[in-house]
Amino acid sequence: MTFQPKNVTGNVLASKEDDAMSEAGGPVVFMTQPLERPETLEGHTYKIIWPDSVNAIYITVNDVTQDDQRRPFEVFIVSNNMEQYA
Repeated sequence: MTFQPKNVTGNVLASKEDDAMSEAGGPVVFMTQPLERPETLEGHTYKIIWPDSVNAIYITVNDVTQDDQRRPFEVFIVSNNMEQYA
């Protein structure tokens, strides 16, 4: 993949289909239109505690099912430690 250096992380300019096929384990799916958020989503929340930290970080990944494939739709990261907000 080729990335464009901007303030927004990860602006993809180009992608080789062969590389994407081998990295992702399947065909590349290009989203041309934003998906509307369904009323409910399936997801999981993970608790992570770093060795040097007192507070845990909770990461929630909610998925949407489209074309019989489950894809990440939204990610939430929560922590009580203000240093981890960055």
